[in-house]
Amino acid sequence: MGQPKCGSVLAVPEEHRADHRLNDGKVDPSGRLWFGTMHVGERSGEGALYVMDRSGRALRVDAPYTVPNGPAFSADRRIMCCADSPARTIYSFQPMCCTDQR
Repeated sequence: MGQPKCGSVLAVPEEHRADHRLNDGKVDPSGRLWFGTMHVGERSGEGALYVMDRSGRALRVDAPYTVPNGPAFSADRRIMCCADSPARTIYSFQPMCCTDQR
């Protein structure tokens, strides 16, 4: 992917949805950016969780979310958790099964 210039756009995962925006994000121990998307009015179930792969593509890896928050990784890097705040729910899964890095 190379080094992006400061202020450059890295990805527009839901370009076709003008009423969506990015929300919380985190870089995992392997250097990949994980981030959520959501409807600007917090419409239920319209958000998703994405990861930016090594080629710079934003891959949708989990849905639906309303407001994805707090992505976090276990110390051994095998489990990822992400909350859906309005649902008061925390989801967990193995992040390596969802990406190009195994």
